[in-house]
Amino acid sequence: FSAGSDKQHKRIKDMIEQSGRHIPLIISNNRKLCCGEGICGSCETLIDGKQVHLCKLQLNGISVLEG
Repeated sequence: FSAGSDKQHKRIKDMIEQSGRHIPLIISNNRKLCCGEGICGSCETLIDGKQVHLCKLQLNGISVLEG
């Protein structure tokens, strides 16, 4: 589990990939959160062509980090 910044998440992901081992990685969803309730819209992003609030989702964090 990584509860830091996106920079930290990416660094840990890279270290796991370099190790050659399959190690599950769970990351906090703090990249653009403001209200944490989906009201302000600061965490909105497009996923599969739909506008979603990241604060309300559980998803593959690696795909979010890779953009």
